[in-house]
Amino acid sequence: FFLFCLFIFCVFFFFNDTATTEIYTLSLHDALPISFRSEYRLDNDNVIEFNFGLGAGAQQAGIVGEIDENKTRIAGNNSDFQQIKWRRKSGGDSEHQLQYYRNYSRYRDQFPATVGGQANTPLNQGVVTERNNIEYQYIRTWNEKLRSVWGAEIRQDVSQANEGWFWQLGQVSNNIYRVFANAEWQTSPKLLVNAGLMVENTDFTGVGVSPSAAVNYKLVRGHTLRAKVSQGLRTPSLLERDRKSVV
Repeated sequence: FFLFCLFIFCVFFFFNDTATTEIYTLSLHDALPISFRSEYRLDNDNVIEFNFGLGAGAQQAGIVGEIDENKTRIAGNNSDFQQIKWRRKSGGDSEHQLQYYRNYSRYRDQFPATVGGQANTPLNQGVVTERNNIEYQYIRTWNEKLRSVWGAEIRQDVSQANEGWFWQLGQVSNNIYRVFANAEWQTSPKLLVNAGLMVENTDFTGVGVSPSAAVNYKLVRGHTLRAKVSQGLRTPSLLERDRKSVV
């Protein structure tokens, strides 16, 4: 009950627009990191994990010594995250995992600048970002030498900065869909082989395939030689693809 009341208090006080503004003006070093983790065992085979956190703080922005535009000022940031994960053991050799994760961040930064020939125009460089993610994994131990994992993921990234970084674009987003698999084979006491594959489809880059293969060879106790070959596709961030600042 105490934790629930603390959570409601933090949401109301630290994430209310007026309250956060007052907190940010206290000091450059003000910050409020709060995190909570709990695990609830339904029975011998099923476990549910809960994680959440809150954060609020301030930082210095602008150029030291500047007296007209982009002068030093206090910018504020608040964030929160929530995660819930269900784990189910199936017999003694396999496990199912299903999780939902959300991350939210809001950055506040407003200052006067010259825009379109007009001086002292209020420029808002604040940005709001949010990520929602659902992921499933199936882990299987086939025998003493072979085990595998496969799964799927759906993720959405959303950002909004209509007056700044994403000028007049409104809300920008990227949806990502992934399936993946990896196998680990202990061929001998000294040699371990890994092979994996991920296929993803994003709004930015379309369909991409990322294979990988690795070999670990144990030379002597405490010393292992590792070789890996992989190919990956890096998806641009929302800022990299859609940035359209007025300054």
